[in-house]
Amino acid sequence: MIRKYKGQCHCKKVTFDFFSKEIVTLLECNCSICLPYRYLHLIIENTKFHLNNDSDQLISYKFRTKVADHLFCKNCGVKSFYKPASHPNSVSINYNSIVNPPKIKEILSFDGKNWDQAVKDLKSDIN
Repeated sequence: MIRKYKGQCHCKKVTFDFFSKEIVTLLECNCSICLPYRYLHLIIENTKFHLNNDSDQLISYKFRTKVADHLFCKNCGVKSFYKPASHPNSVSINYNSIVNPPKIKEILSFDGKNWDQAVKDLKSDIN
């Protein structure tokens, strides 16, 4: 079953809606940017995601290949979602930023420290 969910940063200046299954598979990455934040990736197609406020509340950070667009709230610094390099037509939502989140079916490990190999092994459509 698909339903609408809401997400937000800590200060609520960045809010968004998205559609997702009620039971989801998440990715847990061990790269240098995901690990310190304990970021749990819920991958959603771009068409199922809607940012409720202007993007001027966000600051972008890109590193390595400059493909992934890490978006942080300018006010509180939380990264509640971003554009991942691993799924170019999708948004990665931090499961921990979802209000009343879907249930977790499983959490898959993603070896972001060895990104080039890990992305080759990744199942592209997990939700």
